[in-house]
Amino acid sequence: MKKLKKIVMASAAVFSLAFAGTTMTKADNFINGADISILDEMEQSGAIYKINGKQQDPLTILKDNGVNYVRLRLWVDPGKQNLPKAWQNQSFEQLNSTVYSYTADVFNQMKAKGIYPDMVQIGNELNSGMLWPYGKSWGGDGQEFTRLATFLKSGVQAVKDTQTSNTPIMLHLADGGDKAAFQWWLDEITNQSVDFDIVGISYYPYWHGTLAELSENMDNISERYNKKV
Repeated sequence: MKKLKKIVMASAAVFSLAFAGTTMTKADNFINGADISILDEMEQSGAIYKINGKQQDPLTILKDNGVNYVRLRLWVDPGKQNLPKAWQNQSFEQLNSTVYSYTADVFNQMKAKGIYPDMVQIGNELNSGMLWPYGKSWGGDGQEFTRLATFLKSGVQAVKDTQTSNTPIMLHLADGGDKAAFQWWLDEITNQSVDFDIVGISYYPYWHGTLAELSENMDNISERYNKKV
């Protein structure tokens, strides 16, 4: 099986790895991806994967059926946007330092094993921020985005300080059909001069609007911020 490419989502609370067979350095490549974050857990629980009744390596099955990227999330207990248990008593300044050191440590370990990611996502569904209460994007003293941007910049810097080549950085939001929410958040984070290359979108049709609304949002992101989606 060809070597799969790697993507990692990095944050204080989340990392996510992806592996693929094509390179993101070519403009306009279409990512045909899958999240395999719980695959190891599933297999340890007895799950097996088959094609036409014959058991196969699930990564081989994915690749043979056109998947060119896979995503792996690495959460710091307990994950989501709350402070990890091990970081509960840290000040804002200490947390910011921890975001950098934890992110850099993970990537240095990956680099040492020859599996540095091909894309890095900082955080997961960041509409409401990360590392609450410090990095919450709403309902505070007016400095929410300043603190959130500080955390994101530390994560980005850790990538830049450990990368082996120019690794694209993704910021990821939910509610893909809500153009106003994306524009609010991205305007704020752009005003804070956070360095990123790609906007990731979660879109679940049951909750997140119509495909037409998703399309309008994606077009707006590309035109307003000159970012890939």
